Amino acid sequence: MNRKLVGKISRVLLMVLLVGSINVLIPGVAKAATTLTLADTDALSFNYSTASKLVGTGKAAGDKILYKNVVTVGSTSVDALVTTVAINGSISDYDNPGSATSNVNNFQLNTTGGEVTLKFEFFLAGTYTGANTGLPVVLQNVKITSIDLDSSSAAGSYQYSDFSGFQKYSVNNPSNLIVIPKTDTSTSFPNPRVRFQANKAGSRSTVPDDQVLIKYDSMQQFYVNFGNVVSGST
Repeated sequence: MNRKLVGKISRVLLMVLLVGSINVLIPGVAKAATTLTLADTDALSFNYSTASKLVGTGKAAGDKILYKNVVTVGSTSVDALVTTVAINGSISDYDNPGSATSNVNNFQLNTTGGEVTLKFEFFLAGTYTGANTGLPVVLQNVKITSIDLDSSSAAGSYQYSDFSGFQKYSVNNPSNLIVIPKTDTSTSFPNPRVRFQANKAGSRSTVPDDQVLIKYDSMQQFYVNFGNVVSGST
């Protein structure tokens, strides 16, 4: 199958330290968290070939992949834990360079049918070794770019990304995306959330009009849904 039609979604986190770190206590996290304020000039490195596969390979619900030293700010290094929370359909290719981007440091997921929910969490490097471990890191001024949101071969088979808890987003003007508020209490995804969905037929690569930039003022973790509005499509 043409890889372009397998479903390409890529995420990039851009961060750099602006000020020193502080310790805070965040709701739902029992351990003191280190807070880092970041800027737009350094991209995090999600390189699957060097990641620790703690549970599975990422392609099944419950799998956990630990990306080590995704960024170092000053003397502080950060690890990222990516958990596959739920799958409706399947993951044909987990974080492997494809038609959306050839950069091995960008996170990319190829899906076939349905929807995939992922959870990203950040910890001080070397502190997460399993359930109920790890010293959390709160990241401030986080920007995530979701690219290559287009459609596959089936009529109306528009790809989408769902995000929640962010403060701002930006798309091109004009844009090939539509913005849809969503609430679904039947899922594990935090609500309310916002869907950024393709609204133009055709399969394309690295087109700015198919992208959305998400901005979080502060977070220690975030969820994202990758999917297609037509069941069984890519």
